[in-house]
Amino acid sequence: MSTIKEIAANKFNGCSSISSITIPDSVTSIESNAFFWCESLERVYYKGTKVGFKKLVVFDNENNLFDNGKKNIKIYFYSEEKPSEDEMWDYFWHYVDGVPTEW
Repeated sequence: MSTIKEIAANKFNGCSSISSITIPDSVTSIESNAFFWCESLERVYYKGTKVGFKKLVVFDNENNLFDNGKKNIKIYFYSEEKPSEDEMWDYFWHYVDGVPTEW
C-alpha cells in the first residue's frame, strides 16, 4: 500500500466532480493550485491539526489552493473528541462508521 506524501501543483485543477476530499496526515506538502477551480468542492477534511495543515501548504496565497470561484470551501481538522467551545470557531470532523462526519 502506498502512502500519499505530496499533492502536486495543479493535480486536480478544474476537476468539477470533486465535492469533498479527505487529506491524510501522511501528506507533507500541497503545492500551488492543487485543487484550483474545482467548482463542486465544498469541504476539505484534513486528518491532522490546523497547525499541521498550515505547515504542509506551500504557496503564497491560501485562496489559490482551493479556489472554486465561490469562496465557500470549508476546511475541517480531525478531532477524535468533540472540540471545546473555545475551539468551535474552527471546523472539526471525525469518523462515524468510516465516514467523515462534522462535529
